[in-house]
Amino acid sequence: IAHAAHELRSPLTAVNLQIKMLQKEAPDSKTALHLMSGILRLQHLVQQLLDLAKQGETTQLNAENILLQDLLLDEVQDLYPLIEKKKIDLSLDAPDKKIELLINRHALHLTLRNLLDNAVKYTPELGKVQISINPSSLVSARSMIELIIEDSGIGIAEHEYENIMQKFYRINNVGIGSGLGLSIVEKSLEKLDAKIQFEKSSSLNGLKVTLWIPLQS
Repeated sequence: IAHAAHELRSPLTAVNLQIKMLQKEAPDSKTALHLMSGILRLQHLVQQLLDLAKQGETTQLNAENILLQDLLLDEVQDLYPLIEKKKIDLSLDAPDKKIELLINRHALHLTLRNLLDNAVKYTPELGKVQISINPSSLVSARSMIELIIEDSGIGIAEHEYENIMQKFYRINNVGIGSGLGLSIVEKSLEKLDAKIQFEKSSSLNGLKVTLWIPLQS
């Protein structure tokens, strides 16, 4: 999978550039717009396949000291173009004191990126996404950080919670997404020794995802 995904990256990048040139020449072309949308979906899928392949590797990356708030802000910044385009009200409720973790940075990055990407992607225009951090959560007698991501999107039916982390699983009433994002999250959580829970958001009526992340993995 990794080899095939790598082989697809270069031609997709070349097609992307050609479509951008076409858009400059014909900025009102709906055909070019649809082509670009399709290429971006394919590039996203290729990146997810690469992420999934890397997560399956046996080599363990060393834990690093990271600041949770800083990593979260980096992930939000990467998603800012889509947040701005959809005029989503995104808020972060975090302690003033920086939370330091000794953890596999790449695995946590993939977890946060995919969960935030889903929250923004499935939230309608003018919707809301809320991120909150509770630094004093205890799970199984271990000190863990509780991180909650809620959105005002379409949500997920409770009976689908047990299936949504399967590879290529897609919710019946949704036609977007590759069905790989939460599979990547599941592999990342194993490396982090972290926990996850899905439920309906009582405040925003969309999906509420709760993560419990160890201070040290």
